[in-house]
Amino acid sequence: MLEIRLVCSKILFFLVLLHKSESQLPPLDKDILAWVTPTKGNISLECEDASNQLINNLLSWNGAIESGIPDLLYMVDSDGRVPMEGFLSDTQDVSINLCTLLEQNNYSCDLLPAGIPHEITLMIPMGYSNNPGSQEECYTKELESKTQYCTIRLKGPNIDFGGREIGNLRSLVEDVTIENIAMLGHISRQYKKSHTNSEPSNSTIKIKLFDSKMINSYLTSYNLDQTLTDDLTEMIVIEGMAIYSSIAKPEIGMCYPKQCSLHDICENYNQLTSKTDLKVSASACYNVDNPQGTPDVPPFWFFLFYTIYIIIVILLIIGTCLDLVQIFVTKTKSTSFLTKMFQSFSLYTNGKNLLSTESTSKDHLDCMNGMRFFSMTWVVLGHSFFITFFGANRNSGVLTKIFDGQIPLALEVIVNAYPSVDTFFVMSGALTTYIFLRELTRAGNDVVKHTISFILYYVHRYLRITIPYFLVMGIIISILPYVYYGPGWDTIIRESQGCRTWWWAHLLYIHTLIDKEKYDVEEGGSCMAVSWYLVDDMMFHIFSPIVIYPLYFLSKNGKHVWSTLYWILTLAISTFVVFYISFTSKLPPIKNMNFPDLETDYTYRVEMYYAPWGRYQAYLIGIFLGYVLHHLRGKSVKIPWFVNIISWIISFLAAFTVVYGIHNSRQTHKISLLNATLYNTFQRIMWNGAMSWVIFSCSKGHGGIIGEFLSWSGFAPLSRLTFCAYLIHINIVIMFGSSVLSSFPNDFEYFSTTWYFLAILFISLVLASMLTLIFEIPFTKAEKILVESIIKALINKPGNNGMRGAFPQTKPQPVEIIKVGKTEKNSIDKGSELSSHCSEESKESKPPAYDSVMKETIITNEASVSKNIDLP
Repeated sequence: MLEIRLVCSKILFFLVLLHKSESQLPPLDKDILAWVTPTKGNISLECEDASNQLINNLLSWNGAIESGIPDLLYMVDSDGRVPMEGFLSDTQDVSINLCTLLEQNNYSCDLLPAGIPHEITLMIPMGYSNNPGSQEECYTKELESKTQYCTIRLKGPNIDFGGREIGNLRSLVEDVTIENIAMLGHISRQYKKSHTNSEPSNSTIKIKLFDSKMINSYLTSYNLDQTLTDDLTEMIVIEGMAIYSSIAKPEIGMCYPKQCSLHDICENYNQLTSKTDLKVSASACYNVDNPQGTPDVPPFWFFLFYTIYIIIVILLIIGTCLDLVQIFVTKTKSTSFLTKMFQSFSLYTNGKNLLSTESTSKDHLDCMNGMRFFSMTWVVLGHSFFITFFGANRNSGVLTKIFDGQIPLALEVIVNAYPSVDTFFVMSGALTTYIFLRELTRAGNDVVKHTISFILYYVHRYLRITIPYFLVMGIIISILPYVYYGPGWDTIIRESQGCRTWWWAHLLYIHTLIDKEKYDVEEGGSCMAVSWYLVDDMMFHIFSPIVIYPLYFLSKNGKHVWSTLYWILTLAISTFVVFYISFTSKLPPIKNMNFPDLETDYTYRVEMYYAPWGRYQAYLIGIFLGYVLHHLRGKSVKIPWFVNIISWIISFLAAFTVVYGIHNSRQTHKISLLNATLYNTFQRIMWNGAMSWVIFSCSKGHGGIIGEFLSWSGFAPLSRLTFCAYLIHINIVIMFGSSVLSSFPNDFEYFSTTWYFLAILFISLVLASMLTLIFEIPFTKAEKILVESIIKALINKPGNNGMRGAFPQTKPQPVEIIKVGKTEKNSIDKGSELSSHCSEESKESKPPAYDSVMKETIITNEASVSKNIDLP
């Protein structure tokens, strides 16, 4: 039935020939061998000729090893063997209603004879169905580079499963969805629970999915018409296959003639399965000459980025040499603009500042260093576990227990790691407001200072983030595709192609607003998936003055009632938006959870998880925290010990509830619309309120051992790496999954996955240190020097006396670079150093107004940058 036994014939093929027992099985012919090499359908002549030659050589072989082994046997030997051990024993029970099945296929339920149970139980295989075979053996020298390695996937039809349609909704390039896995686990568990105490006579029959003979015999025993029996058997198997293909990810690596294209392979299998609703497809092919599957002719982008990187390397060499000469030979600092620009690329000075562990905060905000690092680690932890969930796992049945809530409560920190990113938003809002309010206070009523500061606030922010962002994107486009290879390497190639297609949307920070289906599928795929954070953060930064300016003006008289009420109003509006969307769309409490009772109907273009309006609450809480810290700057705050303890307990319980509070609903797959809406509406207020208290308490000396730990100086250099680590870590994760984890069948285990996570974290931090030194720090410093020179030129321009007179005529002061409590010596925050000491000659050459302008504008400039806009 469904020619499934032909697939099994392919698996037994190699053993059959070696043991010369063909007579005991159906004779081999081209129909059977079409499962091995393409011969069916409208395929190219080149592919058909190559396949026929392989088949003829095999059929004419006398079986003697000494006469040479046919190439087709080598190819079959490199193919993955499926099903693997455990395929028929590791199953999940799913109840199938025969009456419903007939009606879905335009048959009448009345055709079923009286007395036949309307339900049967299908034992759906879980795992042991994904075998990549051997990509290396497919390239063996015996085949003389005549072959290619391809990944073949089986897909079932669209069916209604657990209240939602599954099957072909999963595109060829996507993996199994968490919602489907969780739903299958829940349905299976509910089935076991409902049948535990059933009487044997009332129990439904349990049949293995692929045992079509038993299904047919069972239906025949109730005297069904033979035609109806055959049709219903096929419906049952197809129904099971749809569930199976959407859960177990049936996939196999196979070796084909090099002349066959993806179209030829897909056409062949579609022809073989034309009588069914099943689809067998090829997602990617590789050969020994191009094991990565990269374009034959490198695109223009490759040459563009290679040129840029060569120029950067030259600048690094020149800058480092000049810096070392001035430090150790001449022992003087040059005031030349060109020299300073070169020295901004010095690996020596930048490296010292990056690795500095000296305390960098006058305002006791060092606790944010530890928070940044641990939040980044939490992000990497979540992504590392998720990629191992969906590798070539043999025991993928364990996923149903994980996402169905059949795990210890403690593991919710992994499957519900989503709050980790919100911590960066609250720190970003706090530091932006903290610095911006200080500069508004210093600027007073001077319009020129406000104007220059306001412009640089946006320009500097955009350049500070976009330059390293674009350069890291260049690595993804032009370097990573060539680093390694593996059965799943097409994921890396698609991302490279996606970045070449959508680079402009990324540089405008609007790519999450583009239609998701078009963005993910058209001309490649998505690019830098984690960059949705940068879109939200950039939008928050752009619009934050709308909130911060009123807070400043309403509190000028020293009273904070009206400013607090205004902030509460903005938070209430943002909260109402989340409430309205969650309630009307019936959103589940967290991403990747399926609650059939909710009947989610989310029609907005931007998924709620990525939408800026869905996360603005976190940033607003950070804004208020920065407002409070600004007005308490340099002041000690006395908090009664019992109030401090109670506040810490409340904060802990709030954060604990957000992460672990949904565990019971994950187990039952039941939650009321009201509870789901309340969770969505207030989870970020609770989590970020708790994080705000930690920052406030620690900064004012009430954090105790927690504050001392988070403020440990060792976290300072690690926190400076978090931006680049965030940008690059997901590519390390995907590369690991696309090469190592896709190359051999493996079992998912917590212990081994923990080791994978530690390795990925270490590699990400090492690469981030390189990217920070090469991309982030040098360009931030160079941009600061350039801006400083432009402002100086504008002020000294003839006819600008009015501008010069607009500032108080004060005694010349050195240009001061102030960060959130950071000294100039260690002014890089997260890898950003914006200034070096000015020489005495340069100080004297500047007009008085210049010092005043630069002191204010550069500080405000810094407000848009420092870790400040706390990039993860």
